[in-house]
Amino acid sequence: MTWLLEAFSLRFADRIVVRGTIHARQLSAKGVKADVIQDGVESELFRPMNVDDLRQRHGLNGLITIGLVGSLTWNPRLGMCYGSELIEVVNILRDLPVKGVIIGDGTGLAILKQRALEYGIEDRILFLGRVPYHDLSRHLNLIDICLSTQTNDAVGQARTTGKLPLYLACGRYVLASRVGEAAIVLSDEMLVDYENTKDPLYPERLARKIRSALRKPFLSQETIRSIAERHFDYSVLAKKLSAVLQSG
Repeated sequence: MTWLLEAFSLRFADRIVVRGTIHARQLSAKGVKADVIQDGVESELFRPMNVDDLRQRHGLNGLITIGLVGSLTWNPRLGMCYGSELIEVVNILRDLPVKGVIIGDGTGLAILKQRALEYGIEDRILFLGRVPYHDLSRHLNLIDICLSTQTNDAVGQARTTGKLPLYLACGRYVLASRVGEAAIVLSDEMLVDYENTKDPLYPERLARKIRSALRKPFLSQETIRSIAERHFDYSVLAKKLSAVLQSG
């Protein structure tokens, strides 16, 4: 049914809109023209802010926080979900004053907690659960290094993911897998190679990248936020949509 729906859409739609530049290129190779409108962000709501009170409340003072937000839906076939790589990398970086921060809920939450317990790092992972949208920006500002991990397959390559624009708008330093839109808009220092759908070596590469990032100053929050403002702000995407509608 999915294949039929896609074939019908590509054949009869007046215009095709996709979420990522790579997807548009893939369709172009098949003779299908597509417009790119990435996932976006409300940059007025998501912005850098002082959250010293939150850091103190959660015992994060003096620590380097590494984290992410996402739906923690466990994939039993692959044995992973959002946050799996964070548990692994915090375990690898035991010698550093780091603490993981996971924002989100889902079927994988209990499994991630159990894995942290088995590694003996349960006190080094802060599980915040589901955070209301209006308060999400403050909680993202708790995280010094945000992880944006996409699988290097058709799914990961085709999209932007809504998380990347949020991190960037908040001025957070990002380490992303070299896949999809992240590979286009981020500099090399913020990208980590990822192979196939499940890459068991990715946590090791990510840990090395984190060590390297901590040896020098991060990009400024203004520089990072400017990426979101140029590519993902809804005012920018609205103009793209307007152009698509007017030319249709």
